[in-house]
Amino acid sequence: MAGSGDAFLTLAEAKAVLRVTFADEDALVTLYAQMAQSIVIDYLERATTDSIVLGGIAEWDALTVPEPIRAAVMQQLRELYEVPDPKPNLPIPGDLSPAVVMYLGRWKELVIG
Repeated sequence: MAGSGDAFLTLAEAKAVLRVTFADEDALVTLYAQMAQSIVIDYLERATTDSIVLGGIAEWDALTVPEPIRAAVMQQLRELYEVPDPKPNLPIPGDLSPAVVMYLGRWKELVIG
């Protein structure tokens, strides 16, 4: 994960994204937020071999992560939480949806090339 394992979203932010108002699923929300972040970062890291870009990604934390990346993590979180048990014709959790690819696509073109 980026940086020293710093989360891009707090538990409160993740719950707000999911519109979860109770504490019963805090552990699950935290797990899905970590998974969403890892999925997005893995996608970006596979997109480049540039050590400067990879070093920058590794240094991101909640304060320095670019907003399009945070948005992608939020969207991935929504999809993981809302479709925990994939059905035929639905994306497998861990796959990037077209919405997440859209968030990342422009950023990837500008920074990674």
